[in-house]
Amino acid sequence: MTAPWHSIYGRPEDGVLRPGEQWMILQPSSGESARHFMKKILEKRLKLPEGSLEGGTAFPGAAEFPPVVEEAVALSGGNPRFFLQLLADAANYAQRQEREWPLREDLALAADDLSSDFRRSLRPGDVQALAEVQGTDGLQMPLDRKVRLSGRGLVYEQGSGNRIQMVLHPLVRPFLPAANPRA
Repeated sequence: MTAPWHSIYGRPEDGVLRPGEQWMILQPSSGESARHFMKKILEKRLKLPEGSLEGGTAFPGAAEFPPVVEEAVALSGGNPRFFLQLLADAANYAQRQEREWPLREDLALAADDLSSDFRRSLRPGDVQALAEVQGTDGLQMPLDRKVRLSGRGLVYEQGSGNRIQMVLHPLVRPFLPAANPRA
């Protein structure tokens, strides 16, 4: 989701939308089509031959990279921004170890960083609100909180029409109360 900056990071009294502003929504997705879409994005960004990340096909010097990409798709929650961020951060960790391509251990460090970013963005009451909204239609969550948490990618709406369900980003789930059966 792309939202006006002040809607996510601004003061509550600034409101959600100002005249002339709008939301741009790209719903995170899952499944084979999402994995294929994410791999296509990465191939274009890295200027790799088309299909080089499909089916575990290795390219010179990067035999371990396709499984890292698969794991990054899952850890991203289906969000292209987080997918690319995870892989960029993993590549930085690999560079520190003088490796050309990131390994799973580099991706794990990148995922820890993103999870920490999510945790630091929380305000009092957010953890409980996230635990309560998971799996519901989200109507019980105040709009300002929903906008802020959605804009940062911690929670999103999945579905359409009367079948909306709130879904938490996979890296948010570990810091929710363990007693919540829906998380």
